[in-house]
Amino acid sequence: MGFFDKLMGKDQTYPALDQSSAAYQRIQKHRTMVEPFFQRVNEKFEMIPTDDAVYVFVGKPPSAFGVAWFNGGKEHNLKSFMQEHGLSAQKVQILSDKLRDVYVSFQSAERFSISLGGKTITVTPVDGFGQAVAKVIQEASSAAAA
Repeated sequence: MGFFDKLMGKDQTYPALDQSSAAYQRIQKHRTMVEPFFQRVNEKFEMIPTDDAVYVFVGKPPSAFGVAWFNGGKEHNLKSFMQEHGLSAQKVQILSDKLRDVYVSFQSAERFSISLGGKTITVTPVDGFGQAVAKVIQEASSAAAA
């Protein structure tokens, strides 16, 4: 994407995710949970599939974004995480800042696209990315329980 494309708001296009890839198989494992989410939320998505979960950056990271994750047959997001753990808005902001830092550290990773829920979804199939997101969420969960 060129500088002027970015200014004009044109989206980056990525090559299709290889259907024989491990990332594709991970997405298929969670497809029944993530597809309805993509259908009901009208935003841009970037999905990070792992063996145990799928993490989704929603919106325009790293500036304005939300995060949802799907594991254990459930959909989670920052709002539900805040309610479940009784976190203050300040602690959720700290969590969000840490997730932003993780996103920025993987911004140069190779990206692909996949069609789900009638939308084209960006996929970043980097194991370290998903592990870093999971670690930030786990640490916030552990801190809230302490």
